[in-house]
Amino acid sequence: EDERKRLESQSIEKERQLSAAIARAKQEGAAEFALDWRKCLNAAYAEAQKLTSKDDKLECSTLAQKIIDLFKPNHRLVIPVVTSAPPPTPTSVVGSEFEGPLKRLPWPEISLTQSEAGQITVLSSYLNAVLGCEPLLKKSNLIPLDPASGDLIHKVSNGLLLAVLINFGAPQTIDLRALNTNHVHDEKFHPFLHLSKVAGLAEERPKGGSISETKQLPMHAALENLTLVVESSKSIGVQVAGLRTKDLLHSYKYPSKVTHFIWRILSAQAEIKISLRNYPKLTKAIHISKGGKADTFDWPEAQELAASYSPPDLALAWATTHLQHYNTQPTKDSITSFSKPFTPQIISKVVEGAIKAQAKEEQESSAVILNDWNALRNRIDEAGAKSAGFLLCEGLEDAISSIIPKDRVETKKRAKPKGASKKADTWVEKARFAALATLLTEIPGFWPLPGESKIERQKGHRRVASANKWGGKRVGVMDDDKGSSRLERAFRMWINSMNAKGVYIHNLFADCRDGLVLLKVLDKMVPGSVSWRRVEKKPSNKFQKISNCNLVVQIAKGPTFKFSVVSISGDNIYGKNKKLTLAVVWQMMRFHLVDFLQSVFDAKFGKGDSRRPSSASPPGEGNRRASVFAGKYNPRTGKKKKSKAVLEGGDAAIIDWANKTVSKATGFGGLPPAGEGIKWKENLRIKTFKDEHLETSLYFFALLWAIDPYPVNWSIVTPGQTPQDRLLNARYAISVARKLGATIFLLPEDITERNPKMIMTFVGAVLALTT
Repeated sequence: EDERKRLESQSIEKERQLSAAIARAKQEGAAEFALDWRKCLNAAYAEAQKLTSKDDKLECSTLAQKIIDLFKPNHRLVIPVVTSAPPPTPTSVVGSEFEGPLKRLPWPEISLTQSEAGQITVLSSYLNAVLGCEPLLKKSNLIPLDPASGDLIHKVSNGLLLAVLINFGAPQTIDLRALNTNHVHDEKFHPFLHLSKVAGLAEERPKGGSISETKQLPMHAALENLTLVVESSKSIGVQVAGLRTKDLLHSYKYPSKVTHFIWRILSAQAEIKISLRNYPKLTKAIHISKGGKADTFDWPEAQELAASYSPPDLALAWATTHLQHYNTQPTKDSITSFSKPFTPQIISKVVEGAIKAQAKEEQESSAVILNDWNALRNRIDEAGAKSAGFLLCEGLEDAISSIIPKDRVETKKRAKPKGASKKADTWVEKARFAALATLLTEIPGFWPLPGESKIERQKGHRRVASANKWGGKRVGVMDDDKGSSRLERAFRMWINSMNAKGVYIHNLFADCRDGLVLLKVLDKMVPGSVSWRRVEKKPSNKFQKISNCNLVVQIAKGPTFKFSVVSISGDNIYGKNKKLTLAVVWQMMRFHLVDFLQSVFDAKFGKGDSRRPSSASPPGEGNRRASVFAGKYNPRTGKKKKSKAVLEGGDAAIIDWANKTVSKATGFGGLPPAGEGIKWKENLRIKTFKDEHLETSLYFFALLWAIDPYPVNWSIVTPGQTPQDRLLNARYAISVARKLGATIFLLPEDITERNPKMIMTFVGAVLALTT
């Protein structure tokens, strides 16, 4: 009875508050609130998800109808009365194909600037070209996209299109089995702004497995997909500062955030593809772009020079070679940086030059003689028409040039998400690089060195083929083993995700040799730890760079971090010593993760009475200020005893915490749902991060289940008896962890090969979700 009265009083209070809000809205004028009725309905929908009583749902439906009647009198939606009697036949909305007693609301209108409309047109055409045959997108009615409307903005709100796009450029980054995929896009009605059943406002989440009973994903299912997309994008080098999953969910409010995020994804994918390992002939392209000839080409020097080039620089050198070959004399048609516009004449010349170079290479490597200019011209026209890179370049400059002051004023007036970047037009250079890199990957034509004979060219082809055969070791620029290469990639992605000011690296060893990047990361982790008066901010010679590297080692072994840097000096970092550089960066990454875990541990278990809020942020986001771990008062010394259970315990403390989390969940809820052949007895506890059973990933699934029992679909988890099954389990476990919001940089091979360093980062990132 008391509970009933309490609920009744709460309902009356809510109705009173809503009535007062409606009255105020009437007074201020309904014309001013043309779109606010949707916000009111969203708020009512969010509250209604918590209701269980039929009377409460009926009351909420009635209030929602009042909102609709007030702000949308010409678009009345019939909401039936919920009773124990059979529901009446619903009155259908004109043009609606939705079957059910309740009708959905149309998609909100999008206000686009001229620049945003141009970007959407370009991106829609590109996505139609590269993703047009994807079965998942066709099944969900997400492809094709209409370039002339805001179709793209609406269709990214469920996360499926973005997930497939990430996998297109970086295959197997996302395990599609972890997505909530049972969704069919309705072009007329919004999936969230409607009442889906007579007895309730939203589908309740089924216990166990993914959502598979409705053709329209509920809001929390779309949020899970978008969380997986955002966390996976970090693992390929996308900087997502200022972007939240809710910004993508309500994409119609922030169209610029959506387009800029897609440009960042395309740019990150291009950086993965454009490398000397994939295109060794770029070494010669750099020499040609600098005006070099065959008699001045030295292979070892060219290798060392090419290794210092970033992927954007490699793409510029490739385009420059085609323009130089096309223009015998210097002209205005040149590409020196991505800050300058790409005219249609420049792009046409680059495409034509690449096709000619490719045809010449084919002619020399086979007996086919291509002398028919008409046939070559047809080939150029056909390649240009089908090239996705050409589609990007074709309308990109129109979208960029349409950024006029009027558009910028309109963009300022629009609501911006928290943490939005203040720097204007940051997407332009990334978009141009993505477009040019797409051309390179689709038409990888390379011209020979000026004055190089056919015999010398054939020797060069054999050298490149030999380098490819031996995994790039003969080239000399990618002579690392697979293990250190994966570590370099993980550490590089972690540094990029820190969002330190002015820090974005393409190669860990080459970009960190001046010491500035590592100093900025250290200062980001613990602000004030670096004395910038001692730093050479613009190192121009070897001695200044070594001075910065020595300062890195000095700070690392100081009282703030206490890293183990025995036998490590600034010369090792400057000299790109891979083993010692990885050792320093690993300790930085570990300190950052453990520092955050300590704050989570203190918040969860209540360590410290008067503890200040920790400044530690999730891995990949960076800390705003040094975290303070205050503990209980010590009467003997008169000071507070600091609680550093995780910081001082190291790996043993993290393992103990993970084991207790799993044992507590199994004590309350029993064992996780076991598939055929899975034995949990030997997979619910670990002693070290090198335990043999970790390669099956079953312990990770148990840990994820202990934190949230719903996201794991146990029907696709295998016992991991074969190498293929173990790899599939590892890939699925990583995607499920990212779906929950964990920032993870390891690869599935790190789990199957039991890499203790990367497995520790995985367990730590999952434990960070316990709060």
